[in-house]
Amino acid sequence: QRVYGVYALATTGTNSNSTATQIGGDIPSQYIPAYGSTTAAMSGDGNRIAVASNVNNMNEPGSVQVFDYDDVNEIYDPIGVLAIISKHNPAADNGFGFSVALCLDGNTLAISSIKPDDNGNPRNTGAIELFAYDPASKNFHATFPNPTQTSRNNNIIMDDENEDRRESSAFGLQLSLAENEDVDGVSSSTWLSVRSYNFDTEKGYVKVYNLSEQFYPKCGIQYPFLIGNGVCDDRPPYNTEACRSDGGDCQRNPVDGYPDCFVNTPSLLNNGEC
Repeated sequence: QRVYGVYALATTGTNSNSTATQIGGDIPSQYIPAYGSTTAAMSGDGNRIAVASNVNNMNEPGSVQVFDYDDVNEIYDPIGVLAIISKHNPAADNGFGFSVALCLDGNTLAISSIKPDDNGNPRNTGAIELFAYDPASKNFHATFPNPTQTSRNNNIIMDDENEDRRESSAFGLQLSLAENEDVDGVSSSTWLSVRSYNFDTEKGYVKVYNLSEQFYPKCGIQYPFLIGNGVCDDRPPYNTEACRSDGGDCQRNPVDGYPDCFVNTPSLLNNGEC
C-alpha cells in the first residue's frame, strides 16, 4: 500500500530567488487521490490544515483529519482523537473527502462525498457536509441548520432544491469557502461555492450558498439539541455569537419602560417574587 503525503510549505524571502521551506514532516494521506479532487485545504493564517484520506478505499470509509500548527516544535499535530467521518453515510467506499475546504479562520470545514468509478473518474453522485470547530472539546462537530430553515434537518447540502441527489450530476467536485468580516475582523457571514458537473449536458456549473442564512457555520457543539430548546445554556460556546446566543435562548430583550434593562426573561420582572 502506498502512502501519499501532504506538504505544508512557507516561502522565505521576497525576491525571485526565494526558496520554499517545508514546515514539519510529511502529513500522511492514505491512497491516491481521485482525479480532480482537492484533498487538502488550509486556513488563511496557515495554522490549520485539513487532509482527506481513504477516498478511494473500498474497505474503509473516507475520512478527514485536521491538524493544527505547533509553533514550539514546528510540526502539524492532529486535533481530536479520531478523524472526521461522514455523519450521513459512514460506510466503506463512500467517497467522503473527495474535496475539502476550510474557511479563513479555520473554524468552518466543508467536505464533499463523490464515489469515483473503477477508473478514478467521478460518478454521478454527490453531497456536502458541514462541520464547525468547538474550542471546548477542541474538535470539529457537524454543524446544524438555522432553526428558521424548517426544510433542513442536518448538516448536508445536496444538488437540487429538495436536497436530493441529482443522478445526472457529480456534485461537489471542488469546494471553496469565503467570509465577510466586520470592522473588528470578526466573521459576519460565511459563503460556500461548489463546482460540479452535469453528465447530461456535459457542462460544468457552480453554485454559491450563504451558509450563515441556512446554518450556524461557526457553531460546533456536541449536543445541538440544547440549542433553541427554550433554556439558556450560558456555557461557551452555546451562549456566543457563533451559536446565536444559544439559538435565541440567551437573547437579552429590552423591558418596556426601562430602555437600558436587557434580560433573558422579561416575564420574571414584577411577577411578585424577588
